[in-house]
Amino acid sequence: GTNCHIVLEQPPTPTAPDHRSTGDEAPRHHVVLASAKTARSLNGAQTRWQQFLRDSEPTALPDVAFTSQIGRGEFEHRAAAVGRDAAEYATAFADGSGWVSGRARPDATVAFVYGGGTQWPGMGRHLYTHDNVFHDVMHHCAQLAQEQLGLDLCELLYGPTWDSPETTALLEQTRIQQPALFAVQTAMTEQWRAWGVQPTAMVGHSLGEIVAATTAGVWSLPDAMRLVCWRGELMQQQEPGATLGEFERRLRSLKFQTPQIPIVSTVTGDWLAPEQAMDPAYWAGQVRSVVRFSDAVQRLLVDRPEALLLEVGPGATAQTLIGELETGTDRVAVSSMGNSRTHTDDSRTTREALAHLWVNGITIDWAALHQGRTPRRTAIPTYTFDTKRYWIDAPGSPTTSPR
Repeated sequence: GTNCHIVLEQPPTPTAPDHRSTGDEAPRHHVVLASAKTARSLNGAQTRWQQFLRDSEPTALPDVAFTSQIGRGEFEHRAAAVGRDAAEYATAFADGSGWVSGRARPDATVAFVYGGGTQWPGMGRHLYTHDNVFHDVMHHCAQLAQEQLGLDLCELLYGPTWDSPETTALLEQTRIQQPALFAVQTAMTEQWRAWGVQPTAMVGHSLGEIVAATTAGVWSLPDAMRLVCWRGELMQQQEPGATLGEFERRLRSLKFQTPQIPIVSTVTGDWLAPEQAMDPAYWAGQVRSVVRFSDAVQRLLVDRPEALLLEVGPGATAQTLIGELETGTDRVAVSSMGNSRTHTDDSRTTREALAHLWVNGITIDWAALHQGRTPRRTAIPTYTFDTKRYWIDAPGSPTTSPR
């Protein structure tokens, strides 16, 4: 019976999180996860979590969310809840909207869907404030476009006058609108990739097809931004047909590469062939071609039955269309960002999208979600076992014996 004693010193004082100084100090939205091997166990876990989250201190929620993401196993039956504080979680649980739930599919993949023209002042503002990759890619895109546009896109969208009538008027000009949308969709794409979400296929409406091709590696980002600025100038002309030939000549100065991710063409409604993707004439003609977005989405739905559809960028127009298609009624389609009508916090919408993807089986790099901060593991609810009674009762005895 020898005793061994170990003397431990107190843990180091935790360092404060690295918050970006942007003037927007709104609390972050957190994604809390729960999973179980059976539906009954998951129901029990949700009940435990609801009480736990109502009682949690606001300062503890980042640690609570982090621990639920990286400190527990991932099982088939899943649920996730998004909120900023205990009061918000309590309200959501009270009206039944607190949990996103589903069953993880081992074959689940993600297809990126890019809308074509839903813009508003300040789109992506909360992401620019809170998410490093989105911020840095937006800044890079703004630098690339500044010489051709004569203005800074980040200053336009996120500066002190972001919600002014002057900003709204500028965004209605096609030559400004298209580079702004391209930058936001590209930044959102790279943020999703940083979180571990990689597309296995893509489709894009009009300008969105150019974003898809850029994501697939057809052009470098500097060349893609040149193309988009030229395209915006062309489409703002009263008679674009007169300058279409000049646009194609400009395109021939760019370097084209074979796409590395499959894309459905909205010109043909079928899969984009590598030779089409590398042909300047295709992209010149795409400016004036009828956009067969519905046909292209239909092809994607039929050929990729395992894919969850993620709308990358502002608005939910693509998500609405998918829901109207017969082949899309039972498919999971989620938006990345808010819209101009509801003014939803883009950061919240993005976290809700992460929740939807995860509960349906997509692997998320949760550690990357906390980049620039230092959350710690903390005590959270343990696994809720699906207990069953196996006690053998004596003949004629009541069935209230212990389990």
